[in-house]
Amino acid sequence: MTIQQQVRTNETLLFCGGIFLLVLVMYARSLFNGFVLWDDNLLILENPISHGLSLSHIWQAFTTYDPDLYVPLTFISFQINYLIGGLHPFIYHLTNVLLHAGNAILVGWIIFWLSKKKSVAIFTALLFAAHPINVEAVAWASARKDVLSSFFFLLSLGLFLQWRDVKHRGWYAGGLISFLCGLLSKVSIVPLPLILVMTDWYRTRKISKDSLLATAPFFLLSVILGVVSLYGKAGGSQTMTAKLLVGFKAVVFSLWHLVWPFGYSVVYPFVGEATIGRIDLVIPLIIVLAASAAAWMLRKRFPTLSFGWAWFLLLLAPSFLTAAKGQDVVTALYLTSDRYVYLAAIGIFFVAAAGLFRIWKGPVRVKQGIVIAIVLLLGNLSALQSLVWKNTETLLRSALANYPDSAIAHNNLGAYYDSIGDSDAAAREYAAAVEGGGTSDAWFNVGVTAMREKRSEDAIAAFTRAVELRPTFVNAQLNLGGLLTNAGRIEEAVEHLLAAQKLDPVNVVVYLNLGIALEKGSDPVDAIAAYERVLTLDLENAFAKQRLEALRKK
Repeated sequence: MTIQQQVRTNETLLFCGGIFLLVLVMYARSLFNGFVLWDDNLLILENPISHGLSLSHIWQAFTTYDPDLYVPLTFISFQINYLIGGLHPFIYHLTNVLLHAGNAILVGWIIFWLSKKKSVAIFTALLFAAHPINVEAVAWASARKDVLSSFFFLLSLGLFLQWRDVKHRGWYAGGLISFLCGLLSKVSIVPLPLILVMTDWYRTRKISKDSLLATAPFFLLSVILGVVSLYGKAGGSQTMTAKLLVGFKAVVFSLWHLVWPFGYSVVYPFVGEATIGRIDLVIPLIIVLAASAAAWMLRKRFPTLSFGWAWFLLLLAPSFLTAAKGQDVVTALYLTSDRYVYLAAIGIFFVAAAGLFRIWKGPVRVKQGIVIAIVLLLGNLSALQSLVWKNTETLLRSALANYPDSAIAHNNLGAYYDSIGDSDAAAREYAAAVEGGGTSDAWFNVGVTAMREKRSEDAIAAFTRAVELRPTFVNAQLNLGGLLTNAGRIEEAVEHLLAAQKLDPVNVVVYLNLGIALEKGSDPVDAIAAYERVLTLDLENAFAKQRLEALRKK
């Protein structure tokens, strides 16, 4: 090994070690955070697929959605964590932190490959490692799909760039396999083939036929896994126009949160209808279109600016389908989430780093001091933000500190209090959730609380509102039908129970309640049919057997 090669090796090791040390110091205290009742229960704590590593568990991972996303490799990573430490949260958090450190190193590798400037590559990697907008993806155990898919995305891109230089098929194959692994971790990385084409343009200032042919297999994988993912994706009640309008607002919102690293929340509520007549949606649309037009016109003079902006938009685009994803007829729940920016932010960080080193003409040590100060500030903010994820209560209280009227935060906090047996605190949070209109889930929980306190009329009113907001809410239809039956409002009860039956035709409780309502409504023939349906689903149901015997004797 020559002296020059030894120096390069030492520099690489120093860079990798520094990134790992920075990330570990920032997230050290958050390694002792617990799980939160914000998908951790759904994906890890109460999910048998994640509880063990066996052929059966692996098969289930590849044949199951989460429930919306197809993420088999993410499930397998949870299975490995479970094999090592059971359900102790430390190992899950440590895995995320190590993946984030690895991602930051890959960012530095890729940016160096693109810019050929070590200073720009290092600063971009440090911004990515330290920025608090990435805390959600790192500190939240269930965001494993984001950091894991990002790792394979960055690895695939890096291997593709390596192949472009050395033309060894092994690098290309590695890039393609890495992309497949990334798609199996979370399909939101589907824009990678477009990013590959962009990198060819950035390095040569043209898009050739060779570039398109080289990326064709990547495009094919994107299409195949994209189609697979659509089978599990819940589309919500919003139109595509609404999703795009809210998505453009999310672009501007996320860009601001990159520039102003404060006020982060697990939920950014968006309430009301997303229409072109709303000024708060029109202005972001104009800003994004104007910025995109400017980036296009300046592509020759400032290619890094154009490249970074295109990267940012392309990698945020998949989240547009999730924006305004609420199932309620009127109310949308989310504007965006910080984790959606995890990969997209690299484009902005690249522009910022390249801009600083291009514009600054002063002493090098002053420039280095500025970089260190920025990284220390962002790192400290990240360390503090990571502790917000300590437990469910701290997480949701932080969200309410930023958005005190957030119905979903109040509702989920109420569910947390219910889970620990504090029904009074739960009732207060549910009431706060519906105070400004609320969501179907919030109204449902208000109804459950009223049922528990034997306030039937209040429960009927709450479930009625839940059904108005979400007609497909099976449990709300079911509970409402049962209460109306008890109140003697049989015709209304049957209507809601039949609606529940259509939504969930294999629900035993629906048929039991339907049988009771029909029996009380003097419709023995249909009541018998309902009870018989119960027995086809549950052969040993004693109540259905008893009622069938009584009705047949009559």
